[in-house]
Amino acid sequence: MIVDLLQVILSLVSVVGISYLVVMLQRWQTIGPNELQLQFTLAKDTAMFDCHLGFIRALQSISSIPDPVFRAAALKKLDTIYEELATLGRGTVVFHSTESWRLVYEQLLCSKVVYDYKSVAWIRDVNYWQNEPGQKSLKLCLQLIDAQQLKMHRIFILSSEMWPESQPLPHPTVVCWVEEHVTHQVPIGLIRESALQLDDDLLVDMGIYGSHAVGHQLISETEGTSKFVLQFDFDAVASAEEIWVRLCAYAKDCKEIREQPP
Repeated sequence: MIVDLLQVILSLVSVVGISYLVVMLQRWQTIGPNELQLQFTLAKDTAMFDCHLGFIRALQSISSIPDPVFRAAALKKLDTIYEELATLGRGTVVFHSTESWRLVYEQLLCSKVVYDYKSVAWIRDVNYWQNEPGQKSLKLCLQLIDAQQLKMHRIFILSSEMWPESQPLPHPTVVCWVEEHVTHQVPIGLIRESALQLDDDLLVDMGIYGSHAVGHQLISETEGTSKFVLQFDFDAVASAEEIWVRLCAYAKDCKEIREQPP
């Protein structure tokens, strides 16, 4: 503990100088010993402590600019940054208007902590999965399944465009997706979107990564993924599992659909 304390003190002094520590000690009664202890606890995580020092350097630079207009704008921006950090502190990672979430998604699927993957795909048009990142993710899933590194079960929620009420079979594109998954021994359940009109909270596009995490995708009709929220939280996973169980009550086994005459 003494060694950790000395390392933290030396690191902070090298970054912000002795004045920072003096101010921290002066504020001891205001912020309390527990807040100060965070400095020393964080030092045990080298990567996070390096980030902490980087934030201190940036804040020191911001503080050195006296212009009142700049300061007001900076403080407003810092409020937003703080909110984002607080969200991360709750185990939630949010991606806005980008497909970069797929990198974390693929890391999860390839990790040793996730074997059972449940996917709910809310398919509203033929463009679903058709961009390059979507195709790459789908290919990876099937490869992991063939290598017996992943067990997957999918449910497709299909809009009226993708499965008209008047048709016994879904859109040919969906039938191709089903056939591809069945070839790789992936169980598929199909649900008409209209069947969920009394349970619209079940209209989700999500993935459950074992007991480790749950991801929710919000899709814009014109821009693809508008937001992807990944939660590393047991309660969030439990809630997602409840939704999954309710969806299974509506889902029709794809084998039943495929056996129907065209």
